[in-house]
Amino acid sequence: GGTHREQLINLTAPLTLVDLLIEETDVPNIYVAVNVWQPLDTTLQEYTSTSQPDGRLLTTYHNISVPATTKRLNVTITPDRAQYAPREEATFTVRVTNYQDEPVSAEVSLALVDEAIFALSPELSGPMYDAFYYERSRLVNTYNSLRPTRELWGGGMGGGGGDGGFPGGPRADFPDTAAWFPVLYTDFNGEVKVTITLPDNLTTWRLTAKATTADTQVGEAINTITTWQPIIARPLLPRILTAGDTAVLSAIVHNYSEEVQTVVVNLEIGDQRLEIGDSPTQTVTIDPGGVQIVGWPVEAAEAGEVELLVTAVPESGILGDAIQLPLTIQPLAVPDVTTQIGQFSTRLQTTVDIPADALPMSVVEIQLSRSIAGTLLEGLEYLTGYPYGCVEQTMSRALPNAVVGRALNQLGVTNPTLQAELPAYINASVQRLYGFQHNDGGWGWWFDDPTHDYQTAWVIFGLAQVADAGYEVDPAVIERGATWLNDNLQSMDARTRAFALYALAEAGQPNKEATLTLAANLDSLRGDVFSLAGLALTLDAVGERPLARQIVDGLAETAVNTNGFIHWPGSDHDGYYNQKTMASDVRSTALALSAFVQIRPGHELEVGIVRWLMGQRQSQGWGSTNETSFTILALTDHLLAAAFNEAAASTNFTVSVNGTAVASGALGRGAPAQTVQIPREQLADGENVIVMTQDGGRPLYYTINSRVYIPQAEIEAAGVVTVTRTYLDPVTDKPLATITAGQLVKVQITVNLPENGSYLIIEDKLPGGLEALNEGLNTTSRIADEYWEYQTEEWGWQSLGYNYKEIFGDRVSFFVTEMGKGQRTFTYFARATLPGAFTALPAEVSGMYTPLLWGRSASAQLTISAGE
Repeated sequence: GGTHREQLINLTAPLTLVDLLIEETDVPNIYVAVNVWQPLDTTLQEYTSTSQPDGRLLTTYHNISVPATTKRLNVTITPDRAQYAPREEATFTVRVTNYQDEPVSAEVSLALVDEAIFALSPELSGPMYDAFYYERSRLVNTYNSLRPTRELWGGGMGGGGGDGGFPGGPRADFPDTAAWFPVLYTDFNGEVKVTITLPDNLTTWRLTAKATTADTQVGEAINTITTWQPIIARPLLPRILTAGDTAVLSAIVHNYSEEVQTVVVNLEIGDQRLEIGDSPTQTVTIDPGGVQIVGWPVEAAEAGEVELLVTAVPESGILGDAIQLPLTIQPLAVPDVTTQIGQFSTRLQTTVDIPADALPMSVVEIQLSRSIAGTLLEGLEYLTGYPYGCVEQTMSRALPNAVVGRALNQLGVTNPTLQAELPAYINASVQRLYGFQHNDGGWGWWFDDPTHDYQTAWVIFGLAQVADAGYEVDPAVIERGATWLNDNLQSMDARTRAFALYALAEAGQPNKEATLTLAANLDSLRGDVFSLAGLALTLDAVGERPLARQIVDGLAETAVNTNGFIHWPGSDHDGYYNQKTMASDVRSTALALSAFVQIRPGHELEVGIVRWLMGQRQSQGWGSTNETSFTILALTDHLLAAAFNEAAASTNFTVSVNGTAVASGALGRGAPAQTVQIPREQLADGENVIVMTQDGGRPLYYTINSRVYIPQAEIEAAGVVTVTRTYLDPVTDKPLATITAGQLVKVQITVNLPENGSYLIIEDKLPGGLEALNEGLNTTSRIADEYWEYQTEEWGWQSLGYNYKEIFGDRVSFFVTEMGKGQRTFTYFARATLPGAFTALPAEVSGMYTPLLWGRSASAQLTISAGE
């Protein structure tokens, strides 16, 4: 908001006409303001406590619409046909003209998306023209500087303010987005053409083109095409099954031809994991435009992935349909995961026990790393594949990816897949963090959590590192976050303040005064290694290396040395700080390593710290996402500071199981790590002898993960957190004795915490016959709305007892930032979708950064009848 131009006029009675020139810069609208001063009588009246102004300011505004007609582009999308068959080529012509219908050279994006997506949720971006040329609000306020006010009878006042016969094989490729061209350029005729091969979907496709020019002319267009064939089969499958489940798999067969068709419908499994209880082939007669449903009773005999092939072949000889879809059968078992970690120089022999009844999906995985760099790649795989996305976990993906990506380049380590994917991973995470930032500049665990000091400091620290690694980060985002940290330093726990100051220093906005003040009062940090290391790094960043070295030397005196493995055990801090800042021995030791590397490079403890951290690796990462992030950062610091390249020498290795070689290869500069999978069929019942050899001379790091599944009739409840799950009638709130396909079910999870907890996830695994209702989608029935227990005018996640909820095809997850000791209930609604007998795996509760705070319910059996 600002004043564009002004002029002084004389008002004449009874009417004053003023000519105003409307300029092109006035689009889309501009306000005319008239300000008049009216003289007032300033005679002092009796009992008046304030002075009288000399004049009163009269102000009026008028909004003038100035349409940006010259800024609107006309965009058309013309397909070469209106209808296609799957896998055919389609050509689209996009033409762009200006408001005078003249061809324009423009930059165009073009997307081809399944129209069904927009049935779930409308286009969220809104019209492009309106985004640029919406009517602006009046942002200029007028104040009367000729109206001073004085208290006549008081003190002074201050101022300021503020495949089988089917071309190409069965249909199996069903993307939501068939094509996405982010940048296309129109030629001198204003046209651009693209040709794509359509996927297997039989649907209506929406083409969306958005165009813009350098002078911000904008326009967009939408068109549709369809992919069609006369006979269509639509399998109706559960999202997932559990071993032992029985169900009825169905397929809807459509006849879009103009004649009656006799169609042979067949279900082919090609796998003994799923058993068909009836003939796999059925013949149906379908009228023109008609539909028939066929079904097959099945039993899930064994866990694993099954490929289902449904074919519908008309006897008339016209083109039929074949569709192939995967179905996951999960085991009725809890995986028993054991991990062996270490290093060896020439030969290592160890054993892995496999119970005789271990399921075929059991596996032993061996990860071999020639160097620490190879181990870092393992940690990145864990973070990249992490299925959840709160603020901390989003930052924990972006930050190590950026730092390790830069380190791998400097070390000459090549990983083409990772290096190609890193920019997209990092950008997606950074964009998500932008959306999570609060209006005050800070971050919580989720978007609508209150701003939290550690979360904000973690994000600012991470964004600064990502930017330093050469990736684009919006500096204004960092600036707003840094402002919040500075404004709230004094209200923080001193230990959190130390890390916040470190984050500010890394972001290029050091607060030296606050840093020195904290350094003068080290007792306030209560000996917390994490905050002491962070303070030392901050002091070094602000030019106070002597003070930084004093703190690091103090850390050296308190380190625990166990046979050359150096670490710092947890400090005696309170539970709230421990949970809310995600504290752990691993995290503290990792940041201490960074401090030694940067402030006391080459210190005698450094190798021991690295050795201890390498020994803390788990089956995936180093524990929580926060622990894994700090460890990867610290090990990267160590690698880059070392005077040698660990990956330079080549190492040949062999792996044998019970005397039989199962793998061999070489590790070296370009391939610092390899993973060897040993399936169940290569493992004997009982003790298995694993021998690994290498000829590199220097130690080879290894991790052996044994994941064993033992079949069970049922899974019992376990853990320190008590969890129960009940399926209720939404009307009566009573447990359901029977469930009918199509019925609405209220799922209630009761959690009893033995102590206060922070950052909890409550996750329920859906049985094969239930589909959770996602109230965020337009296609979800609103019938469940009347059953919600919380009816508040200010609708929010926290009024429901949780901070965030995610709904997937196989599970529902609740996230709770803080939960007090005692009992709390969580509910969601689901629809019974197909008949059968199903197993519901346990619902689980866990602290995402306090793994000992965990519990699960028992598994449950659910029978759904077909009804009438």
